[in-house]
Amino acid sequence: MSHSLFRLFIISTIIFLDQWSKNLIIASLSEYERLNIFSFLDLTLIFNKGIAFSLFDYQSGLQTIPLIVLSLLAIAFFIFLLIKNAWSKTEELGILFIIGGAIGNLIDRIMQGAVTDFILFYYERRFIDIDGFDAIRNFYFPAFNLADSFITIGILMLLVAELLKKRNQ
Repeated sequence: MSHSLFRLFIISTIIFLDQWSKNLIIASLSEYERLNIFSFLDLTLIFNKGIAFSLFDYQSGLQTIPLIVLSLLAIAFFIFLLIKNAWSKTEELGILFIIGGAIGNLIDRIMQGAVTDFILFYYERRFIDIDGFDAIRNFYFPAFNLADSFITIGILMLLVAELLKKRNQ
C-alpha cells in the first residue's frame, strides 16, 4: 500500500467509525435520553451547535457558518503540515487522527447544523452533609464523540512526540 493510500485509509476509517457511531446513537436514543453503561458512563444524545465543551452553543445557529469555515481552515492547515514536512510515525498518525476527527465533526455540522455528542463521563456521590442532610456531589465532563476522541488522541501524540524530541536533544 502506498503512503498516500495508507493516509487516506486511516482518515477514512476514523470518519467511518465516527459517523457510524453517531448514526447508531441517533437511531437508538431520543435527544437527552440517557443509557447507563457504567456507574460513571452514560450514552446520551446531544446536538452541540458550539465548539469543544459546548462553548458558543447558542440556539440561534448563527455560529454554524463561521464554525464550518474555521473547521475547513483547520483541516486545510493540518493537511498542509502533513504534506510539507517530514514527520515521525507518531507525529504523522497524530495529524491523521486530527484530520479524520475534524472531518467527522465537519460532516455533522454541514449535514445537521450541530455536532452529535453522546459519550458522557460523570462522577456522583451521595453523602450526608455536616447538617445531616442528604447531599449529592457530582462532576460531569462535557459530552463528546469519537471524532473528539481522535482529535484529542492526535494532539496528545503530537505533544508526546515533541516532548520526546526535546528530551533527546
